[in-house]
Amino acid sequence: MIDDITVHLTILKTLMNERYTKEFNKWQLNRITTAIETREQNYKLSPTKLLNSILERKPNKINLSKISIYSNITDLPQQWQDIYRRKIMPIKDQELLLTPITHHELTETLKSLSNNKAAGLNSLTYEI
Repeated sequence: MIDDITVHLTILKTLMNERYTKEFNKWQLNRITTAIETREQNYKLSPTKLLNSILERKPNKINLSKISIYSNITDLPQQWQDIYRRKIMPIKDQELLLTPITHHELTETLKSLSNNKAAGLNSLTYEI
């Protein structure tokens, strides 16, 4: 009698495992199909959603309620006033900046440059 119960329980366990595997595979296939359909729909209707999905990133939204708009420099916080305040430049320096570059200056500067090298703002061409 105990042997019969053991056999029946073993058969029942096997049947339940088979049924579970079948249902799980069906559920998994349904999820894959749904994901593919969603991706196709996003491709057609919302390329941004498609990219976010492919790159596995959360969409970022800009919150405009935190943006402050100032109509005058004096309305800005002090640290920003210092940055945005016009710097006073001596007239002599202003005149130097406004002086046209001569052909001779341009030619001499170009001659002094290395061939096939582009210097950055710091004038370094990074030659070895």
